[in-house]
Amino acid sequence: MKNLSVFHPWMLALIALLFPTVVYGKTLTDATFEHDTQASTGQTTGTWAIRFCGSRESCGVSHEGWISLQEDMLEKDIFLATVDIGKEMGLAKRFHEYINDDPVVILLRRGNMYVHTLDFEEIVEWMVSGWEKEKPFEVPQEPGFFQDKTTRVMMMGGVVGMMGVVVWMMRATAERSKSD
Repeated sequence: MKNLSVFHPWMLALIALLFPTVVYGKTLTDATFEHDTQASTGQTTGTWAIRFCGSRESCGVSHEGWISLQEDMLEKDIFLATVDIGKEMGLAKRFHEYINDDPVVILLRRGNMYVHTLDFEEIVEWMVSGWEKEKPFEVPQEPGFFQDKTTRVMMMGGVVGMMGVVVWMMRATAERSKSD
């Protein structure tokens, strides 16, 4: 009898490869972080507890606990997410001042940011109300187009190159005028 399964194992593997966000629950990337959290505008889309990890292994035992917290935290209007700082270099650079430990949880709430490096067992209490005892930090802004060093170097190189072309054209025109 023929296998009537809609999804064959190789199709499931392909789907898992193309859509990996289920691995950590909600995964934020350089491309989705600002859209989902609205962190830099101060008008966050709710309270976000974001775990910054270097890899799944660096999150250690807390990974399973983190996933198990999602339903309880949603009832308290707290969204849980993970950022893999090994892959998301823009976010790693943006939050580098606060993610010296691995993993670190950053809570975004009403335009403020709170950093958690306590034991995992204390995290639920901290996400619900413990953050109130801490000094808030300003959320690091997204680097603008000209704030990125690579962009500035490329722009300066382009400007210098264009100036060189203009000088070359002026000289060529002047030489042509002399010979006429």
